[in-house]
Amino acid sequence: MNGHLLALALLAAPLSSQAPRAITSTPAMFPTPFSSVMHFAELADGRVLIYDAVERRFSAADFRSGRLTDVARQGAGPLEYRVVSALHRAAGDSVLLWDPANSRISVIAPNGTMLGSWGDSRMGELSRILPAAVAGGRWFVPMRPAFSPDTTTLVRVTLATQRTDTLLRFATPTLRPDRTAPPGVVRVIAPGFQPVTGWGVFPDGRVLVVHGGDYRPEIFNIDGISTKAAAIPFTPTPVTAADKARHLQETVAELKRRLTGELASGPGGKMPKLEAGAPDRWPATLPLVRSATIHVDSRDRAWVLVTDPTRAAGDRFDLLNAQGKHIDAVRLPPQVKLVGMGRGVFYATREDGDGLLHLLRYPLP
Repeated sequence: MNGHLLALALLAAPLSSQAPRAITSTPAMFPTPFSSVMHFAELADGRVLIYDAVERRFSAADFRSGRLTDVARQGAGPLEYRVVSALHRAAGDSVLLWDPANSRISVIAPNGTMLGSWGDSRMGELSRILPAAVAGGRWFVPMRPAFSPDTTTLVRVTLATQRTDTLLRFATPTLRPDRTAPPGVVRVIAPGFQPVTGWGVFPDGRVLVVHGGDYRPEIFNIDGISTKAAAIPFTPTPVTAADKARHLQETVAELKRRLTGELASGPGGKMPKLEAGAPDRWPATLPLVRSATIHVDSRDRAWVLVTDPTRAAGDRFDLLNAQGKHIDAVRLPPQVKLVGMGRGVFYATREDGDGLLHLLRYPLP
């Protein structure tokens, strides 16, 4: 095949079927492992804030020195925290810490010291609708009311004007409790590969939504007007028996992650036995979008975790630009999981044989 025909063949092939670039660079690895990395944010000086929900420790990891230092003590004092429910970069390189157990939000300076906090007695009640992103002077809140947990409403709050806008509503795969579980067992019914809608926020406050049903990106601009980009071609991937078994295992792992956070925010206690039951019906194909969380890197590229039709080892990410156009695809090494972005880098974890997580820092590809 000559070069012209090869180029035409590549253009005709679905983007999701083209081979992604493998991440082969050697990462920097922080020397101290973690039991969990529940919440994460990079400081302006390159250190990273990490909340380990299992150890109930909020600390700053310095890759240059290899030191791990506590940011603040647990407690109810003005410069203390009870639990970390979210960490978000905010204006002036500060970081906001959501602490519903103390009914307040704390501000962490760019140098990693806690400056102070403000609160509201209702914050404990609102702990389930805290912002999932902060950008451009706006908070972005995914709301899932208890009476309709399978629907998410994405709300934008503009701080300067206190204006609240509903951007969209979308179906959300949910873990349904199985009331027939015996005492001492928490059992849920797995979602069963339902379509996933992913979303992420660019630094200026624009929102990228990727609709998993047809892989169509949609941009919500600051003025509230949305623009749908062209649907991205993809190759459907049939569901196998191995996929079903893996899905049940991942459902148990997700349930454990959620309960770990709840136990950390409460009085603690022993983790119950966890089980996942199969849904009544399995779909014929895997969902293309695998995660509702879309990370945006410092080059304004949105990383969409997708199903790889080749089933190669390692998570595959399609990279979209600020207009929702597919511009690249990358694959992480096997067992490496993306946890966050920094200036010119991305952070990931790798689990060892003892179940501990090693924090890795990679240069952006």
